[in-house]
Amino acid sequence: MAAGRRRKRKTGGKIRDAMMNALLPPLLWVIGCCSERTLRRIAALGANLARVFYPGGLRLIEANLAIALSELTAPARRRLAVDNLLHTLWMGLDVISNLSHPERLRSRVVAPDPQLYANDSGKPFILCLPHLGNWELFGQAAPLFGIKSAAVAKTFSNRKLTELVFKARESNGLEIIPHQGAARGVLAALRNGRNIGLLIDQNVSPSRGGIYASFFGLPAPTSRLPAMLARRLDLPVLIGTCVRGDDGLLHFDSEPLAKAVADYADDASLTQDILHATEALVKRHPEQYIWLYRRWRRIPGNTPAEVAGRFPYYAEARPEHCPEELFQAPAPHTLPTE
Repeated sequence: MAAGRRRKRKTGGKIRDAMMNALLPPLLWVIGCCSERTLRRIAALGANLARVFYPGGLRLIEANLAIALSELTAPARRRLAVDNLLHTLWMGLDVISNLSHPERLRSRVVAPDPQLYANDSGKPFILCLPHLGNWELFGQAAPLFGIKSAAVAKTFSNRKLTELVFKARESNGLEIIPHQGAARGVLAALRNGRNIGLLIDQNVSPSRGGIYASFFGLPAPTSRLPAMLARRLDLPVLIGTCVRGDDGLLHFDSEPLAKAVADYADDASLTQDILHATEALVKRHPEQYIWLYRRWRRIPGNTPAEVAGRFPYYAEARPEHCPEELFQAPAPHTLPTE
């Protein structure tokens, strides 16, 4: 029976790959021919359709907004959720368009102010990227502006898609470090003077080396890798990404740490301040954050009942414990009514 299920999954995977390989070329051609205005219109249409055909997505976004932006009324959260879907789709379309025309990237991203990423030490920095704006295109564009960069990336199950994405990422000088055995590649890139970009707001369970930190007032499992690298190698940390401006272009925005890396006593305190800086960025651009992600899906086993009740509907109890001081975070504001 198990062998039959494996054969069925393998057959299903081959069918999906065949369909994707057939659809990718025409999709890339069509999206590549669209102007930025057209891409936005397509994204707006998709967001409106999602209100009818994707209610689960809107429910997830609104549940996350209720935690992070609890001061919003329910109607305001619904409006922001629809706007968020538009920006998420627009971001995805931009990435697809860039697969066809990576040479156009410079015209889409505004060069960041060198003062934002300059440091007196001359050492490479750790760039902590939240899922905000278009982190994918910023990583690809950074080398165009003289920022020698490398990023850790996973492969996709479809080989053709992996080849297309990796080609676009590397076409402008970004070094890709394979996810498997990434530690050695990261250290080599740092020795070569490359800045390392790492996503900071993904769920990394304690069993995989993550630690719990407060994110918008609730414990969330977070990677300790950026903090560990920064403290062990005495490297500066920059929290930032590209967000879409009123002109339709992508502009770099960042948030500084509260103090120098050397002043943090441990990885946990540095990780926490990285998340606090991330929160500040997200609050400035809430419509451009990926609220579709189930960020608070793990409820630590030692969570008090009154705190557990603040977790979203999709969260599940887990056996691991987290530091009790994380439960002392202020409770969300009472939601006003309209």
